[in-house]
This record gives sequence, C-alpha cells and structure tokens, in this order.
Amino acid sequence: EIVYVEAHFFIDVPFDPDHRLYNQKLGGGALLDLGIYPLWLATLALGEIEDWRSSIIKAPTGEDQSIYISGKSKSGALANLSASMTYERPSIGYIHGTKGKVVVPHFFFCPESLSVQMYGEDEVRHPSPWIGNGYTHEIMHVQNCIAQGLKESSSVPHRLSQYLARTMDTQLAYHGLPV
Repeated sequence: EIVYVEAHFFIDVPFDPDHRLYNQKLGGGALLDLGIYPLWLATLALGEIEDWRSSIIKAPTGEDQSIYISGKSKSGALANLSASMTYERPSIGYIHGTKGKVVVPHFFFCPESLSVQMYGEDEVRHPSPWIGNGYTHEIMHVQNCIAQGLKESSSVPHRLSQYLARTMDTQLAYHGLPV
C-alpha cells in the first residue's frame, strides 16, 4: 500500500525578465513548466488528490520561481512535491509503500532506471533504455493511439489531464497568479 510520495524537479535558470520561464505572458513559472512532473507522479501513484496546499517564492516578474505542494489522498497517503527554476538539485521521485519503496532518478526526462527496495532487503535496479531526448516514449504512445484511431489515451485519459490543469490553476489562483 502506498503511504507517501515525494518528488522534486529543479533547474537553474538565471533571472531574465524576457525568458519564457519568467514571463507571465508566455505562461512562465515553476509550477506549469516543472511542477507538473512531480504532480503527475503523485497522481499516478495516489490517484486524484483534492486536498492540496502550496507555498511559493515569486520572481521579480511575479511568476512562481519556486513552489512546494503537499497533499493527502483519500486513502490517507501523503504527497510532498517541489519545483524550482532558481537552483540546481537532483530531480528524483520516491514512492514509499508499507513494504518497500520505488526510487526514480531523473524521472522527468526518461529515467535510465528505477530501483525497488523491499524494506530489509537489498535494492534492485531495473534498467530502462533511454531513447531519444526524453520525450520519445510520449511521442511513440501518441503515434500508437493515432494509428489505432483513438481519440483518447487509456494511459492518460482526458479527465486526468483536466484534473492536473485544474489542480495547477487552483494553486496559481490561490497565490494571486494568473490562470
């Protein structure tokens, strides 16, 4: 049973008011560009969470340059997520369960492996081939859906995309940022 998800995505982008990440007119900000990935992992592991709370640090342009989000699922499992565009730090995801944990290093850009560790046992690493620039698997999935005549992915149904967008919009609006 999953009891805790932790995920972080950090990059270091020097402040430039014309850079897309620091420009509100271009949809900038840490949550929309980076935070979606930790949010996605938590949602995959825990399902839809309605009880999200967040804190942000704003850039001089008003965009969220760093965000911390926590939530609690219907089952009582917790999620702690963060994203920042102001400093470099390992981007990693953890899914903790009652009997062990899964660790996904660099999970945002096609990880080369993941590891599973049952508590009290050695960690087992599962390699995964890195194809392309990190988005290749998404492109292949879309191509497969189109080839099958599907209008919606069974892996990422429209309702899930809408949930993620609503969640991010709610957090941005809470902090007075444009949605």
